[in-house]
Amino acid sequence: MKSSVSEKLSSGLRINKAADDSAGLAISEKMRAQIRGLQQAQRNIQDSISLIQTAEGGLASIENPPLQRLRELAVQAANDTLTDTDRNELQKEAEQIKSNINEIANQTHFNGISLLKGKSIILHTEVIKEAGVQWEIFQSGSTEIINGIQSFKGQYIAVGENGNILSSSDGENWSISNIGGNENLYDVITNGNQLVAFGDTGSLYTSNDGISWNSQTFTTDGVWNQPQLQLLDGMWDGNQYIISTGRGYMMSSNDGVNWLYSTTGSSQNYGVDFNGNTYVTVGNSGAIYTSNDGTTWTSQTSGTTDGLRSITWHNNQFIAVGESGTVVTSADGTNWAQQSLDADVLQSIVSAGEKVISVGYNTVGGKSIFTSSDGQNWETVEEIEGKRILDITYNSINDEVLAVTYDGEVLRSKSLTQTSTQENYQSLNFQIGSNAQQSLNIELSDVRTSSLGIDHVDLSSRNSAENAITLLDKALETVSAERSKFGAYQNRLEHALNHSSNYEENLIASESRIRDKDIARQVMESTKLDILLQSSQAMLAQANKQPENILQLLG
Repeated sequence: MKSSVSEKLSSGLRINKAADDSAGLAISEKMRAQIRGLQQAQRNIQDSISLIQTAEGGLASIENPPLQRLRELAVQAANDTLTDTDRNELQKEAEQIKSNINEIANQTHFNGISLLKGKSIILHTEVIKEAGVQWEIFQSGSTEIINGIQSFKGQYIAVGENGNILSSSDGENWSISNIGGNENLYDVITNGNQLVAFGDTGSLYTSNDGISWNSQTFTTDGVWNQPQLQLLDGMWDGNQYIISTGRGYMMSSNDGVNWLYSTTGSSQNYGVDFNGNTYVTVGNSGAIYTSNDGTTWTSQTSGTTDGLRSITWHNNQFIAVGESGTVVTSADGTNWAQQSLDADVLQSIVSAGEKVISVGYNTVGGKSIFTSSDGQNWETVEEIEGKRILDITYNSINDEVLAVTYDGEVLRSKSLTQTSTQENYQSLNFQIGSNAQQSLNIELSDVRTSSLGIDHVDLSSRNSAENAITLLDKALETVSAERSKFGAYQNRLEHALNHSSNYEENLIASESRIRDKDIARQVMESTKLDILLQSSQAMLAQANKQPENILQLLG
């Protein structure tokens, strides 16, 4: 017992271990956590007050003298005793003042946090009409067949019968020129800087602007002859052009002028495409050939005997279309799956962003346009019916597709987006209590000239100066309101600091009553134990003395 009393006297605590008072220990520890949290919260509040004072000081530096001086200049410029030259001199000072306001707003920081440019603008873009769904029909001005179309340098180039070349900047209004021959042109392709148009009897032309065209002549040999060829479809793979022909040959060129040829063994090749690793060309009777270099071709089994007209790479797979509405798909160009759509001929297909779009025709009415996101599930465009559509192209910049028809018409479908702006003001959370959810949220200010509406203040004329006075009055009102807001924040934080300090003081007293020892009582207890101990020792000493005294008497 004496050791327990000594322990409590030496530590000054009533509870030194859980055995002293288990419930009291648990309550005391929770109070201690609260006390330490309150002490940190008070430091947080003091830091927050410093931040608020910094922001309010920056606002004060903007309000006076810069804004006040700027308004003074506007009042001066509104007076007709000044000439325009005089007002131009005032404008020079006004520009410097505006720059100074922006500098203060941009450079007012606390611990790296910008305090006076706290607004961000977020743009939300929503697609309200998707490309390939709704279509418009335009007359090109030509009544002859248009076989192919391509987007090129902000314009569209289309080619057709009798050497016709059409161009348009918007897909609506078209101009027609002729390359001077009667050849039927079947398609036009581009590498981004050069156009290559080609067609019947081996005709091939190049252009760098879509206006001036140069005829290109192949070298003939005993195997093939240019006038006997039909050049049907083509593509640019990033390094070279590849063109498929009507006699099963494939042509390649890196400049559009010098061409090499290879053969696939097909009687007729139509579409060709490339996925970065593999070339695939499709043709008559379901013929499919693949190549790794565009030169050596290997026959593949498509699973159909219907002629295939066009192919594209979309959503990690090749998708080819053709006669009888046939659609075949493959991820590697080797293994193909087949399905059919309700069309006599699917003439062309293009990957257009999130969708793939195929166009074609039925001999008697029927739908002409089909869309899919995965190449497996297709939707029919109901509004377009009875059109014989021959080719389609996608313009990724404008997010629109254009198609051309047998009757010289142009169909356009564009994606329409709606953009809205959202202004977000930066806010800060101050942890002003010892527990969760005990915080104060404040909204920072944006007092740059653009946000105050005075970035274009003009003092060069009397009328503009009067308008400037109105704008500057609003700006002064805004800055004053922001200063008042920060003043209210500071007062709120000072009240929180007082409350936290008072709370801490009372909590410390409460915790002390639970955990600390009453020293006076403990000293009294210790003294009592000392007296009892000493008395016991004296009594024991006397008891031990009695036998000795008896022996002396007997002796």
